Amino acid sequence: MLTQRNPEDEYYDQYTIQALEGSRQNDTCTNLYQMLKVQGDPIDFRCTDLDLRCFPDLYPYGSNGQYVTRQVPLMPSEFVKNKVLSKHERYRLNIQYIFHLFHEANIRALKAGIFHKLNIIGNTGNLSAFKCLEMLKTMQLESNMVTIFSRLRKSAQFWSKPRTDILTVITWYGPVVPSS
Repeated sequence: MLTQRNPEDEYYDQYTIQALEGSRQNDTCTNLYQMLKVQGDPIDFRCTDLDLRCFPDLYPYGSNGQYVTRQVPLMPSEFVKNKVLSKHERYRLNIQYIFHLFHEANIRALKAGIFHKLNIIGNTGNLSAFKCLEMLKTMQLESNMVTIFSRLRKSAQFWSKPRTDILTVITWYGPVVPSS
């Protein structure tokens, strides 16, 4: 343990020496974990070649993105799995790209939940924007948000069905005990 510190000592250049009594001044979280700032015109997030435009270091030739038409159709989950498990580590190590893939997965899950909710209501074949706004005002669409968020992982609604299934099993068959 060091009892004295000397700022001019060259041996300790690679270490951070902190006094035991002194308080450490940390930088704010927003300064430490700053996302990359984009300077320029905004891009529509529904663009099919968004990954090719935003990640030129991963796609230097601007081809083979997620939504490129292929001879064999590739599901988005299969594309993400192939990129993350690829032998080329540049896809795994690019944090911005991982966040982009996670965001797209969340958007797909929300779209599926909204589609499911609109199909539960019924008679949505001729649903206009005016009728949709009226349904929002009368709380028909917001009556049960569990349906929309049930496909979104890491949400409370996602875990409500498995939780109720476990509670039902415990109610009918008793608590889980190790067999002897």
